[in-house]
Amino acid sequence: MGVDGFLRQLGDAVDRTHLQQFAGQTLAVDALSWLHKACYGCAFELSTSRDTDKYVQYMLRKVDMIRSCGVAKVILVFDGQRLPLKKRQSYKEETRKRALQAMAASKRLQGNERQNEANKAYQLMQRVG
Repeated sequence: MGVDGFLRQLGDAVDRTHLQQFAGQTLAVDALSWLHKACYGCAFELSTSRDTDKYVQYMLRKVDMIRSCGVAKVILVFDGQRLPLKKRQSYKEETRKRALQAMAASKRLQGNERQNEANKAYQLMQRVG
């Protein structure tokens, strides 16, 4: 989980630039945000324990894109261990995930007219980190 409103708080301290400006340098990336987005693309497979490497391929394409701009090295940064204070929140999220999984399975069984709703439920189930 990121810090809510972090980029807004940085305000004028942020400069938009092109990756080519960092050619020859090392770039560290918040890989957890990428992984979270990548899991949306294969939410059904992940939620139903099917083999997939779509999320890995997504991240590798991102690294390749950065390297194609001349960046010498890309370091993927992942969050550390879970905090004990988040234990209660994790329990709530796990309970919610189980409910969404049951709902998605039910909608899938109802046929194609509910497929979009089922896919949305699978996406909401994804938890990274």
